[in-house]
Amino acid sequence: MHNAPEVVRFKDPLTIRSMSALHRELLQSLEASEAVALEIPTDAQVDISFVQLIEAARRYALSKDKAINLINPADGELLDVLRRGGFLDAISAGNAEFWLHQGKMQ
Repeated sequence: MHNAPEVVRFKDPLTIRSMSALHRELLQSLEASEAVALEIPTDAQVDISFVQLIEAARRYALSKDKAINLINPADGELLDVLRRGGFLDAISAGNAEFWLHQGKMQ
């Protein structure tokens, strides 16, 4: 039986200026739980540093055999940052599932 994931509810803004606190909160959650679910406000101000933090957290979780996912698919400014940053170009099935909640890409 699996425990419910710990939910991390990020607060706006999700930018370089708040990255230290976001990193600390995310790391604490990953160290304390086997699974973490991320709630990102659809109207949040987001920059590329937030995407980089989440990508690093995904790698960390994988290395520790832990699970991390988004409660909702990327939307709003987060989706725009992913597009502008090239993260959706030739996206892998795993990345499409994580960021967009999509199955295998055609």
